[in-house]
Amino acid sequence: MKIINKIISIMMIIFLFLIVLLSNLQYLAFDKNFYIHEFNKYGIEDVTGMHSSQLNKVVARIQDYLFGKVDSLQLNAVIDGQNQKVFNERELEHMKDVRELFKNGFLIRNIMIFLYILTALFLYIKKEDIFNYTYRGMLFVVLFLIVAVAVVSLDFNRWFVYFHLLFFNNNLWELDVTRDRLIQMLPEGFFSDISYLTMRNSVIVYIIIGFVSYLIKGKDHDKIGLN
Repeated sequence: MKIINKIISIMMIIFLFLIVLLSNLQYLAFDKNFYIHEFNKYGIEDVTGMHSSQLNKVVARIQDYLFGKVDSLQLNAVIDGQNQKVFNERELEHMKDVRELFKNGFLIRNIMIFLYILTALFLYIKKEDIFNYTYRGMLFVVLFLIVAVAVVSLDFNRWFVYFHLLFFNNNLWELDVTRDRLIQMLPEGFFSDISYLTMRNSVIVYIIIGFVSYLIKGKDHDKIGLN
């Protein structure tokens, strides 16, 4: 039974790890202020020929599309002084795949929340020290993410390509920066930044969870034992 409890505790930590990571990614992906910061950082107005108001309009459309609020990504915007369609067919097809990826990400995160609650309840019923498991698990998770960030930072482009090869079964993601506005608006640096911030924010949350668990561990277990 102890072995089963250990396995369940590892599963609980994995579920918590994914919940925090996917939640932080979702937060940044739908944070308009993050996009504004990135546009200023990479001079996207000059690259695309779109004023900030038009870029914000496009970002709002992208976010609504990924969240499933609208069925079509296409829209018109003023580009280089002319009102025209923003995206070409290749970009629209690629974004269909991206929306499916986000949809699956939302689903996985919600399933992880449900499974985390189940595993935590199981361990609680078995009178296991959930907070001790969580504390030790967060130590491992933080160490793992620090190493992962260090490795990916050495050659982000390589891992960026690996990501696309893993999650997409076509080459629609291979866009041309000279003509495709999607990659002009969201260059590789944008994805490097969102990856780093997702990891950084997640590490902060894991440290907080680990610290609180360290303060509580043993106490709740003793209380259960007295009962």
